[in-house]
Amino acid sequence: MVIERVAATARSLWTTCTRALGIVWSSARRELLALGVLELVAGALGVAQLLLGRRLLTQLGEATKAGRYTPSLNGTVVALGIVVGVAAVASALRNFVQPLLGELTTQLTYARVLERVGT
Repeated sequence: MVIERVAATARSLWTTCTRALGIVWSSARRELLALGVLELVAGALGVAQLLLGRRLLTQLGEATKAGRYTPSLNGTVVALGIVVGVAAVASALRNFVQPLLGELTTQLTYARVLERVGT
C-alpha cells in the first residue's frame, strides 16, 4: 500500500517535472540552454577553484618548510585569480538569465491560461 503510493507520487512528480520543463523549453529555449551551460561552467569552475586552492596550500607548505620563496606560487595564484574572476562573471550572467527565464515562462503560461479561458 505504502509502496504503491510512493510509486504513484514518483510518477506524478516525473510527469509534473516533464510538463514544467516542456513549458520552459517552449517559452525560452535559448535562455534555458544558456542557463544550463552556465550551471555546468559554474560547477566546473568550483572544482577548479578547489583543486587550485589545494595546490596553492601545498606549495605554500613546501615553501615554508624550505624557508624560501618558490616562483611556482605565481602561476598558481594567477590561475586561481583567473578562475575566480571567470566564476564571478558566470555567476553574474546566471543572475541575469534566471529572472529573464522566469519572466518569459510566466508570460507564456498566462497566455495559455487566457487562451483556455477564452479571453
